[in-house]
Amino acid sequence: MSQPNRYWTERYWDSFRLNAHKLISWGYQDRIEEIVVAREETDITGLISEAIDDRLSSPSRPNWCAQISIKEDNPVPGRGRRGRSRKRPDIILQSKKIGHPEFIFEAKRLHKKNHREIKYISNDGLMCFINGSYAERFIEGCMLGYVQSENTPYWKGRIQQIIQNDPKGNLRLNGLQHNKLIIPDFSDEWVSEHDRIDGKRILVYHILLDCTISALQSSLNLVVLDDSS
Repeated sequence: MSQPNRYWTERYWDSFRLNAHKLISWGYQDRIEEIVVAREETDITGLISEAIDDRLSSPSRPNWCAQISIKEDNPVPGRGRRGRSRKRPDIILQSKKIGHPEFIFEAKRLHKKNHREIKYISNDGLMCFINGSYAERFIEGCMLGYVQSENTPYWKGRIQQIIQNDPKGNLRLNGLQHNKLIIPDFSDEWVSEHDRIDGKRILVYHILLDCTISALQSSLNLVVLDDSS
């Protein structure tokens, strides 16, 4: 598979990252009423993906939307896997520019009862970026955490702690994790940098989406405020 054009990457990657964040935020907000009652990771991802697709095909879309397409649960090539055994990132936002740059998202549920932070960093989660299964051609990727219990600060602390402590010694953290504000909607976002097994590095963004009933209540409160202004 061809590499993204270096000139394009150096000049436009920041705006591509920004627009990818916007699309995730829009997809989440547009389906929040359904998301808070969804239980499965695939259901939440499907709702967000459908909403993003609607935004990308809307007549009132921003001009930049015409340059991006979305792929959901799309298998990635290589790594000795074939057919249905191939790894499948949850969401891929792909630019239509030369080399088809991609911003890849892997999602995990976060629930105190049975979907804890250990699954978030597992071989089916964060490790997919570190071992090169996901975003092999790129230096960035993104984890999505679907918060279904407690709140986002709680899970941010838990995830940052387990990444820092690295209980199995395979996360290969380079430096300290730090907060990174790309858009105001994701005020709790942070990044971690990891050394890949092949010697390259990858920067992983971490976005936690509130999928509890309180998120819907907050959304409704904002609508009431907008109507009264």
